Amino acid sequence: MTSSVYKDDDGHTWLRLLSDGGPYPLDNCMGCGQTGSQATGKCEHTIAPTAFEQAWEAFDKWARETFEHDMERCKSKAREYGSADLEIMGVAMQALLPGASDLHDRSRHAAGLEMGIGFYLLGKASRLFGAWNKGREPSEDTWHDITIYSLMARFVRDHGGWIR
Repeated sequence: MTSSVYKDDDGHTWLRLLSDGGPYPLDNCMGCGQTGSQATGKCEHTIAPTAFEQAWEAFDKWARETFEHDMERCKSKAREYGSADLEIMGVAMQALLPGASDLHDRSRHAAGLEMGIGFYLLGKASRLFGAWNKGREPSEDTWHDITIYSLMARFVRDHGGWIR
């Protein structure tokens, strides 16, 4: 027998057991073990979310709210700083790439930009450790900037460049 979990339209969580010999699956409620099927009936028991599911739901809510805030901050930083310094850093970083590689000019350019962003991230990470070394918490601004640099690098990877 094989199994999978699914949630029906009424919010019940079911463990679907697929019998090896029959064409019809057996549906077992994860709360009471009662069998039924979506066509013939539903269990009356609801399944309480696990501690992990509750924690994940809280994290998911926080992450979505935080991401919205971070996107506004990313936009203002992109507008304020532009990409001129990143372009210069990207060209310099391309010098670290091997001469003979499978990267064509466009992907060498993107790799240089990613490497430049990685260099900026290294600076932010150094600030984290510098603050801890002085016995204080790193600033929220440092963590925000790390998020922004991560988003920038992922955008460069997918699009070959940063916003000008």
